[in-house]
Amino acid sequence: MRMKGIIKETLEKLRLLKIASLIFWSASPRVICHNIQYWIKGAPDGLPIPPLKLRTRVWGKYADLKLFFQEEGHVQHVLEIIAQHGANPNEFKAVLDFGCGAGRATRQFRHLDKPLRNAKVYGTDINPKQIDWCRRNLSFAEFSVNDAHPPLPFEAESFDFIYNVAVFTHLPEEDQILWIKELARISKPGGYLLLATCGEVYLETLTPPEKERFLSGQLVVRHAEQGGSPSTYEACFAYHPVTFVEKSLAQDFEVVHFYSGKPVPQARPMEEMDHYFLRKPLRAGDFI
Repeated sequence: MRMKGIIKETLEKLRLLKIASLIFWSASPRVICHNIQYWIKGAPDGLPIPPLKLRTRVWGKYADLKLFFQEEGHVQHVLEIIAQHGANPNEFKAVLDFGCGAGRATRQFRHLDKPLRNAKVYGTDINPKQIDWCRRNLSFAEFSVNDAHPPLPFEAESFDFIYNVAVFTHLPEEDQILWIKELARISKPGGYLLLATCGEVYLETLTPPEKERFLSGQLVVRHAEQGGSPSTYEACFAYHPVTFVEKSLAQDFEVVHFYSGKPVPQARPMEEMDHYFLRKPLRAGDFI
């Protein structure tokens, strides 16, 4: 196990781990078998399929199109949960997919069971190549490139709902504080924010020092120096204890609902992550 860790660390430093992972996943007979139906029939939602390079920019396993599309329905599920906690998605005017990548979640807003008839959909990402693809292929939404640090190109109090999955998992701590403040700035009073992180279900993947830090309520970040770069951000990986999120990231919000991640392989897509459903408090005299 020690030798395996050394090899992995060396590949990460040489930036070869991503290439090795891509070759492994894309050449797998199982992945090729899964992908054939998509190559023949196209995507289940009828929209274009992002190329391999852009899908795997987010996660190497998205070489498998079955995995890429297996998370269909996550946005619908999230909207149903916030509706149970006071939201009326039918009245949303603007929603944002922060860290949209190649549009894996953004495209789900196009085919909801209960469409957001009044809402304009926006997406932002640090990778200009992914944003270029989204602009050319997901014309129902508006996309923009964001810098490594705030601000975003939006007015204060612009959004009713911000979808944010596996973005804070790739940011160093100081950047997380900056970005959560920015998301609070552009959220409407009474607006909702989904924050999905890697929590306690990942505890056994941590080293003993990392585990000790996590259990003390502190954020654990690997390769923080690689965060904020379009070409290396996925090498920066953060693990969030609940106490850190509540005390450091949710200060400007109310936690209206939380569910903790479930162990893999029992978990359905996305269920291995902790989900925090946050709401920006209303000001005195505000009405939803």
